[in-house]
Amino acid sequence: MFSNLLLSWLIILVQRTAVAYTSQRLYGVTSRITTHRLFGDPSKEPGGDPSKVPQAQRPVEEYISLIESPFFAWAQSPKQLLQNSSILYAITFVLVSYPISNVSFSLDSQILPRLISANFGTLAFLLAFLLRIFSGWSYVATRLQSSQIDFEETGWFDGGLEEKGPMTKSRDTLMYENDIKPPLKTIRKAITISALLFLLSAGTLKISLSSNKRFPQYSPVILENLQGNDKLAQAAQMNALQRGNRPTYCDSRYFKALANGGQGCD
Repeated sequence: MFSNLLLSWLIILVQRTAVAYTSQRLYGVTSRITTHRLFGDPSKEPGGDPSKVPQAQRPVEEYISLIESPFFAWAQSPKQLLQNSSILYAITFVLVSYPISNVSFSLDSQILPRLISANFGTLAFLLAFLLRIFSGWSYVATRLQSSQIDFEETGWFDGGLEEKGPMTKSRDTLMYENDIKPPLKTIRKAITISALLFLLSAGTLKISLSSNKRFPQYSPVILENLQGNDKLAQAAQMNALQRGNRPTYCDSRYFKALANGGQGCD
């Protein structure tokens, strides 16, 4: 049942991404047509010389390429960003983070650190993912707000700068205010919330690990003092009860490997 639910989430995420990609491709074509109708050919100012900037490096084209790329269009709608990020979180948690955490915290009594560490890893990935989306929108915003366009004709060695004409500046400013500023605000909020949750998860993980320390049954000092220390013997007994009937080497990857892969640990 759980695997079916996970598969449904994955299908929904793929469908949303495909629909968004198709709609943004159509939106990109519409944006190019609208730009030509309102401002004429964006490569040439009225009465001026044609622009030397390659078409793909013009800010308007970079914006259209951005929204046509997968995932970046999520920032255009707060609701869509929340829904898709939640689905991405769930898929990453189940398929990646929890399996890794399950190996790191294998004892039955360590289910809380297991869940918290999986949440910590998932939030770290989600935060990096949102920062990547923000960097794309921020780059286009900088290009639209700048009074100059830096470009490369064929490579880094033959680049140049070109001043924007009055009409180009007006067009880019209008596009920034209407099409770039709202998504930047949305993604900033998402990053702030994700960062706070990430820090909270890190603090919770630290507290959880400090309160669930493993008994160092292989320490020579512990083994030497075990015979004459009743409290230490009681702690060892409590540790054994938590393991159930499993051998002591099941708590150590090293000794588990020495014991033929951990016989009796499953």
